[in-house]
Amino acid sequence: MDKLSSSDLVHAQAKYWEKQSQDVDGMLGGYGHVAEIDVASSQKLLATLLTPEQAARGISLDCGAGIGRITKDLLLPFGFQQVDLLDVSPTFLATAKEALNSSGRLGNTYCSGMAEFDFDKTHNRRWTTIWIQWCAIYLTDKALVEFFNRAADALTDDGVIVLKENVLKGDSKRIEDHDDQSVTRSDKHLRKLFKKTKLKMVACKRQPNMPEELYPVYMYAFKKA
Repeated sequence: MDKLSSSDLVHAQAKYWEKQSQDVDGMLGGYGHVAEIDVASSQKLLATLLTPEQAARGISLDCGAGIGRITKDLLLPFGFQQVDLLDVSPTFLATAKEALNSSGRLGNTYCSGMAEFDFDKTHNRRWTTIWIQWCAIYLTDKALVEFFNRAADALTDDGVIVLKENVLKGDSKRIEDHDDQSVTRSDKHLRKLFKKTKLKMVACKRQPNMPEELYPVYMYAFKKA
């Protein structure tokens, strides 16, 4: 992963995802049956971080939005005034827009990799929630810290960033997947990276009831330091 240039890395990752089916099963690597379990835990966490009133007047950014699963099943039902989508695939974004336009609350769509996403070109858009799920694995350590710092500047004063990600047990060395050019890190490794950001962690919970053969999944929540 670290041996590829940023543009080559994004191209390789996008090429992998363009081969996946444009449905929940495709987005979840053949584990579409965990979607309901996943969303239920995310709802519980989000409810401890924001009030309904905050959501009703706020905007959320769904990072690595894909076909809009998280927006459709979590962010819109939670009551955000608008939800913006960020994804590297124009095909996925087109599918998401077709599915979500009828909600009347779909905001902007940004076709970009996270490492290249220019927050400065969003016309001072400020988000109450920035949701990052199963896509930080596509960032190098340096790019992850940089993205989180740029995201921190784009939060409202009472805003939160949530990272939901695969995590290795204990102090395991990171594992690279050369098929999709991702890297899975340990909790200890991630926490070292978090300390380099402008954020403070306010919650950390493990996702329960996931299949045993999958990596543990953790939810980290942050506010401005």
